Amino acid sequence: MNIGSVGAATATAAQTQIKDSHAVQFAAVPEHGRPADTVEINPSRANRSALQRDNAVKTMNMQAQMLRRMAERIIKEQYSKGNHLFMLLYGNKAVQLDPSIRPETVIPEFIPEHQKEAVVNALDYFSPAQTGHRILGTAEDIAGGTDILRQQPVMVDAFRSAVNTAFLNVQNEMGAGILPALTQNTFEVTMQGFSALKTPAAAGE
Repeated sequence: MNIGSVGAATATAAQTQIKDSHAVQFAAVPEHGRPADTVEINPSRANRSALQRDNAVKTMNMQAQMLRRMAERIIKEQYSKGNHLFMLLYGNKAVQLDPSIRPETVIPEFIPEHQKEAVVNALDYFSPAQTGHRILGTAEDIAGGTDILRQQPVMVDAFRSAVNTAFLNVQNEMGAGILPALTQNTFEVTMQGFSALKTPAAAGE
């Protein structure tokens, strides 16, 4: 055998070894004695977890923005209609800000009897308690339920921040340096509601 033949044989053997080694390193594990046709490369568990966290954060941010927009509509309605009604009936009196006083007990005498029920319903609808309840109810609906929201303090904080922004946006849009007393009181009631969602008592321990 000449040197050229030996060299060619050695090179062929070396290539075969490299090829075989490469195949052993990357070949899929056969199932039931049958070789796999393809090799599926999955991301690591850490990467999957990071991706899931990123998706969860993106979803929560989208939900928070949705809540902000819906809260702004609720606040604007109270700001424009509710404040006008309370000022028309009571002027600058603070009676509407006391949750212990029911509207039906303080209806002005100039309201006709046949309109009193409608006025009472409107006062109740635009009250801080009911308006705050609508905002909190919207937050719970977006989260998928009260229990789900209570179990996720980070989401509660994100939603609280979104609603805080909603009040500020309404204040700026209306050109007011400060919110009317009725709306300011609604803000306080709403923030208290978010705080209650994070307390053990609210979780029903």
